[in-house]
Amino acid sequence: MKMDQTKLDRILELHKLWLSGKPEGERANLGGANLSGANLRGADLRWADFRWADFRGADLRGADLRGADLRGANLRGANLSGANLRGADLRWADFRGADLRGADLRGADLRGADLRGAKYDHCRGNNTTIKTIHCDTYDIAYTDAVLQIGCERHEIEDWWKFSDAAIRQMDGRRALDWWKIWKPILRKIIKYSPAESTGFKEQSK
Repeated sequence: MKMDQTKLDRILELHKLWLSGKPEGERANLGGANLSGANLRGADLRWADFRWADFRGADLRGADLRGADLRGANLRGANLSGANLRGADLRWADFRGADLRGADLRGADLRGADLRGAKYDHCRGNNTTIKTIHCDTYDIAYTDAVLQIGCERHEIEDWWKFSDAAIRQMDGRRALDWWKIWKPILRKIIKYSPAESTGFKEQSK
């Protein structure tokens, strides 16, 4: 059953007191909770326990999740743009379709996480499974399989095969001019500094 927002707000209030060291405070323990669609925008969720919680479609924009335990959490379609996930435990989490744009993932553990379809341009990767750089006009983010340049996200191998016409269609002439300079550079960067696989394995049906 989906958790009532009023009850959730009370738990978050106690968690905030716990973070400030108040004796009446209590660490948020929401492991396995149904938080789908919940409004957690800007919430202070540091060190909270969300193992296997359901965050589908939840609003976590700008939330502070530093050090939070999100192992196995379902974050499909959740909005995590601008969220601080530094040092969070994200092992086996499901980020399919999640918005990670502007999120800070430095030091986060993404082993076994499913990142298919996640949006992560402008995010701060963890420098292992998601790497990010800025190359003149565009922000770049890449995993072991996918490269995102600006808002364009494609398989890495597909990028190297795109024709000039295909690149021009993405963002006009400036995209093509940029690509002619940066394509060989990006190929070398990804070759010599590849992102590690999360180790995610899709379950056979």
